[in-house]
Amino acid sequence: MGKTIHSGERNMILKVMEFFEREKKNKMYIIPIDNVIKRTCEATGVSKRTIMRIKNEFKKLKESSALGIQIPEASTSATSHTTLVPRLTTPRKKRCPSNKINVDSFTICAIRNIISNFYVLKKEVPTLKKILATAKLELKFQGQKETLRKLIINKLGYKFKKCRKSREFLIEKPEIAAWRARYLRRLKENDELGINKKPVIYIDETWIHSHYTVNKCWQNEADAGVKKNEPRPTVDNSSCWRRKWFCQRYKFGI
Repeated sequence: MGKTIHSGERNMILKVMEFFEREKKNKMYIIPIDNVIKRTCEATGVSKRTIMRIKNEFKKLKESSALGIQIPEASTSATSHTTLVPRLTTPRKKRCPSNKINVDSFTICAIRNIISNFYVLKKEVPTLKKILATAKLELKFQGQKETLRKLIINKLGYKFKKCRKSREFLIEKPEIAAWRARYLRRLKENDELGINKKPVIYIDETWIHSHYTVNKCWQNEADAGVKKNEPRPTVDNSSCWRRKWFCQRYKFGI
């Protein structure tokens, strides 16, 4: 099975091949064959300092008999034997230590209430982005998404997993909330007309989308999150604002 060669290794191979092609074209060594380090730098495009550092690292690994991988040696005999070659590791990136945030029990309880309020009061599916924005606004929370995610999982016991088969909370679609906001703005503009205020007549059918849900949500033992598939309550109503006439009929369909 072939070995996957990544882009960095591919570029290195091309540089080495171009170096040897130049020597072939010139019918001579570009750099004397005895100058191994300089030839390596020219062929790979890597600085002498880096080459020497890799060479010293390999020498130390070899001396300390570190673990490595076995590769077959080129041999003309029928039997093939192997040698132990130290494995050079990629240096890790230096990461700045993150500032630790102390979270007291009050903040933990408040974040739990924020998640519950999304389900019960706002009729929305809480996401990390929504929870973080609310926590920063109401609690002056100093952490970021990853800190909040660890807190929700480790401290509150929530898991982001698939929702159940039947609906626990009714979740409102975002476009319905936008329509309601636009409707309330128009009512306010109409109220500001004073004596020129137009009569408000309501003719509409209000219903709840029983199949609107999400695949996954935050859940723990206390909050079961969002569930699916419930009957759809429908409200047909027609009313006149000035005559105070109201007719309402409820229909519960499946």
